[in-house]
Amino acid sequence: MAVKPLTMALERTVENVGRYVQGKLTDIVAFPLEMAVWVASPRFGRLVSVREEDHFRQGLENTLRQGRRLVGIVNHQGLGDGIALAVTTKYIVQVAWQMGFNIEGFIMPVAASLELGGQGVLSQILYKAFTPNYERIGRVYSFPYTREEESKYGLIRKKETYLREVRAMIKGAASGLHVAVFVEGRVEGGRTNKETGRINGLVEVKKDIPIQFFELMANQGFSADFLPIGIDGSYRYFSADHRLPTGELLRGLLGREVDPVISRVGEVVSLEEVSDLYGKPGKDNAEQVTRFLMGRVAGLLPDEVRGVYRNEVRQTLN
Repeated sequence: MAVKPLTMALERTVENVGRYVQGKLTDIVAFPLEMAVWVASPRFGRLVSVREEDHFRQGLENTLRQGRRLVGIVNHQGLGDGIALAVTTKYIVQVAWQMGFNIEGFIMPVAASLELGGQGVLSQILYKAFTPNYERIGRVYSFPYTREEESKYGLIRKKETYLREVRAMIKGAASGLHVAVFVEGRVEGGRTNKETGRINGLVEVKKDIPIQFFELMANQGFSADFLPIGIDGSYRYFSADHRLPTGELLRGLLGREVDPVISRVGEVVSLEEVSDLYGKPGKDNAEQVTRFLMGRVAGLLPDEVRGVYRNEVRQTLN
């Protein structure tokens, strides 16, 4: 009877050692690539065109003047979204500075399986090579956390691990960081639909994802407003189908002309606006609030990539 627990413990030990060795090897491989990306990073601004919607600045100023945090609600088309988000947050930081406010930076929650190699060695190397440059460009700081669906990558969501990850994010929020969340949690939206030949567009968001990060701020004593951000075209830089950088990204990093990714920052959705419609965001109204916010994100995207939230755009506009 004692053999089975012993065997399981041995298997976990071997697995953890394997992850550690893999992590060290990918560090070695990723470092020169990280330096190469850093050298090319001044060209990131040419790869992404940031555009702001009407009243964005007014809403941003109101949020910052009241000492509130921003919870960025961002769609996800591929690994190239990290580049787009870094350029976008740099833009937001600069706009805030012009208004007389200092934004320390943004927490970017990422799947722990990406950092630990559960999604493949190549994805792990690319993550390690690009992520430090997001900090340098747009003050975007990655915070790995173990999602519920990480089990398919061999990771178990242990309560103590998850709480440690959440505490790290709370500490970041307390130090003045805002949050930007790829709320779909996967790159399915940037994958090619075999029937249409186009990308899927927005996919269903778990109803409590935006609320989790709103409550993260609230539990730390901060009120928060929501900032919709719509990114379109990042799948052209990192294929969501193959998880590989594309020739178009390499051409852009070498200074060649490419069609930029479009990143639109929307009008800030205040806590009062959400509360007037649905009550204070929480578990009871999580689904309604999430669909409303995703309608705002969808409204920043071309119709053909609004996916499952196309109808919410019409309701939001009405």
